Amino acid sequence: MHRWPEQLLVWNAVGATAAHAHHAAHVVLATRGHVGAKVGRARVEGAGIWVPSNVAHAIERAEAPTVVLYVEPASPIGAGLASVLGEEPASIAEAVRDAAVHGLGARDAGSPIAATQVLEALGVREGRTDIDARVARLLRWLEESELGKDEVALAALAARAGVSPTRLTHLFTSDVGTPLRRYVLWLRVRRALAALASSGDPIATIAARSGFADAAHLSRTMRSTFGMTPTQLLRAKAITPSA
Repeated sequence: MHRWPEQLLVWNAVGATAAHAHHAAHVVLATRGHVGAKVGRARVEGAGIWVPSNVAHAIERAEAPTVVLYVEPASPIGAGLASVLGEEPASIAEAVRDAAVHGLGARDAGSPIAATQVLEALGVREGRTDIDARVARLLRWLEESELGKDEVALAALAARAGVSPTRLTHLFTSDVGTPLRRYVLWLRVRRALAALASSGDPIATIAARSGFADAAHLSRTMRSTFGMTPTQLLRAKAITPSA
């Protein structure tokens, strides 16, 4: 099974994306010049930008390839990022960007060492996460699960967590920041991305294996999640390679 770790660094050669939002918090760093994004009605521009979890945004321009670090917001590193960079989108200073991307190239995509370099330049350390133990156990189980339709049904997950479906719905959204059903979709997207980057299988095959109805369903979901279709992501080298 293809995995996406709690933090993943990618090299992105794309200059712009459609409006999109995803569960992962992320930092976008221009390897030179600036990157700009539309966030709601505002615009954020700088040597790099910070976009928290589930914030709708569109990359409007990037003067050069970008280094993008995706982080699971409910992880200790995610908490550390939010502590340093805040809860709202923000620009990143040029000096910080220079230290973060120094010596990095496309070959460093997926590298934990490169991700650590970026985090250290940002001054990020692991933060505290206040996640209910039942939700934490469920998150670990979901990471290892095949995400079959029956096993991720709300009633089945509530039984596994030992709470009522209504309680799990509220507890999960409060602690993770994303509704449970949408989080499961996010896991499917992550796995599809990892498979696209490493398996070489046709998109239709990957879509079926990842729990999507067909290739069109996967493409629509990718566009709403990352602002690009799977084909565009591959062309932009945005998912080469995967962890």
